[in-house]
Amino acid sequence: SSHKVDGVAPALTEAEVKGDELTLNYEEVIDSNSKPATGDFVVTVDGTARDVSSVAMISYDVTLTLASAVTLGQTVRLAYTPGTNPIRDRARNPAIALTNLTVANRTLDPTFNICSRTSQVRDAIVAVSPVNTCGAVTADHLSAIPRLSLYSENISTLKANDFSGLTALVYLDLGANRLSSLPANIFSNLSALIRLDLENNDLNTLDANLFSNLSALIRLDLYSNELTTLPANLFSSLSALELLSLRDNELSSLDANIFSNLSALIRLDLDNNELSSLNANLFSNLSALIRLDLDRNELTTRTHNPTS
Repeated sequence: SSHKVDGVAPALTEAEVKGDELTLNYEEVIDSNSKPATGDFVVTVDGTARDVSSVAMISYDVTLTLASAVTLGQTVRLAYTPGTNPIRDRARNPAIALTNLTVANRTLDPTFNICSRTSQVRDAIVAVSPVNTCGAVTADHLSAIPRLSLYSENISTLKANDFSGLTALVYLDLGANRLSSLPANIFSNLSALIRLDLENNDLNTLDANLFSNLSALIRLDLYSNELTTLPANLFSSLSALELLSLRDNELSSLDANIFSNLSALIRLDLDNNELSSLNANLFSNLSALIRLDLDRNELTTRTHNPTS
């Protein structure tokens, strides 16, 4: 049975806080018709009172939303005085008062802090998480997200830790924003990523190590940006890449070895750039290549290869 009729108060099994959500977990289902007032609780964070904004009753849990999030390492204590609508089980047995209860602080390390991330990223992560506030997103939530779309969100800059913790992410869409550059290690822990869309931005420069940890990447869209040059080893780690689109940029030259590690590449689109010459060995390692687009460039010659 889900509740007792024996006059036994529901026992508290655990109290924990994550960010701005403090949860009291009881061993019985709590009566959601008896909701305590926020004033029935006193929460202190490192000895200073922290207001309770709201109280929610769901199944075995009583969840308090705090006025602001606690941070990793802070000491959180709770007092509860039963009022007009006490915490009680479905048999109306009230829970006992709590005094100076130490709450387990399970707030994440600041590097996982969702609330401090770029606002559009923060909101997108919360939208695909099973919680409603950025402070309640945990490392487990982050590592369960497979797709994140930030398409056309008017993003002009991103922070280095915006995508940290998204270890299961397979698709990231950053297309149609206003990005002109990207932090060097912004994608560094996205080792599961299969598709990355960066098209229709204002990117004019890319760090040489930007894609260095994306060994699973199959599709990379960089078309319709303002790229004039690319670092020689930009794509060197992308051994699984099958589709690379660089069309509609302003590329005037390409390093002779820029594509040398792309042995799985099937399609390469360099349409509508400003390329006037190409090294004779530029495509020599692309053994899987089926389609190559070079239309709308300024090609007249192919750089002579003295060994051929």
